[in-house]
Amino acid sequence: DIAKAKEIGIDLSDKRKSEKTGLEYIQADNIEIGIGGLVLHDQPFKVIDTQQLTLFTGREISGILGFDVLNDAVIRVGYGDSSFAFYDKEKFSYSGSGEIIKLDIRNKWPVIPVRAFQKNSMSKDYELIVDTGSLTSLSLFDGALAVYDETVSSGISVGINGVGGAGRIGRLESLSFGKTVIRNILAAFPPEGNADKGDGLSNAIESVSSGIIGGELFKHFDIIFDYSRGQFILEKNRDFNDTMEFDMSGLVLLSEGAPFDNINVFIVIEDTPSHSAGILPGDRILEVNGKSAGETGLAGIRQMLKTAGGTVSLKIGRNGEILNIPLCLKRLV
Repeated sequence: DIAKAKEIGIDLSDKRKSEKTGLEYIQADNIEIGIGGLVLHDQPFKVIDTQQLTLFTGREISGILGFDVLNDAVIRVGYGDSSFAFYDKEKFSYSGSGEIIKLDIRNKWPVIPVRAFQKNSMSKDYELIVDTGSLTSLSLFDGALAVYDETVSSGISVGINGVGGAGRIGRLESLSFGKTVIRNILAAFPPEGNADKGDGLSNAIESVSSGIIGGELFKHFDIIFDYSRGQFILEKNRDFNDTMEFDMSGLVLLSEGAPFDNINVFIVIEDTPSHSAGILPGDRILEVNGKSAGETGLAGIRQMLKTAGGTVSLKIGRNGEILNIPLCLKRLV
């Protein structure tokens, strides 16, 4: 993040433009980074604006760990116990029972093969970039397996290519990683009939992959990146059989101002409970079920809006007025 880089005294004079994506950034070399007890020396940094990610995650995002860090070690992300571990790649030897998948590195992005299945007996092989920070489970660049009559607007997308435009959210019957199969998958598809070209970053991503597989799916596993051996390892965790749920309100929310206790309505998706209830973009969420929105937090509120058949009581601020709105949730996909 540019503000954080200034705060810690990083030299911001070397401004560049990526040949791959066309995006501007600031190059900073020979940076020392500490992660827990691990210290990495002489790391290359690209300094960019991460403010959008901060707003949509409800927590400070100062940067993203990329290839140059991950390539130096074997990395384990434990979604089940919220852990992150580094292992010496020269000494690491895997002895668990997880699924070992071929990992390919393209333009410094990790890509894995999967097969997707739809309920109409159709299936298709995809090669997907692994994006553990994505707020979606699966984003595909084609709608070959989409059942568009059973999809809803995503409102917005958040992931490796930042904050992007809306697609369609639907479901796949299953996704297989070798012998490991996870069912009833939430998936984002492009709008039906969409032929628009994306920006430079989106085009670069599409040139090496069929889409992105993200953190909302991987939280059903503990995962291991072993770049040196070309391996991606999946271990089922206690959440493996949990159903993936999409928002059931139609609200796209963001937070502002550290400590991120101002929760605002950014988008209201048409033909959803929030649209029917008269909630508007720009409304501020003050309370949810009698508890302050700041205390509940953006992630907590999003989780509360994923309960089918439930009613959530919202206290909303709008142009100096206070409104009490009961919001009846329903499953949209």
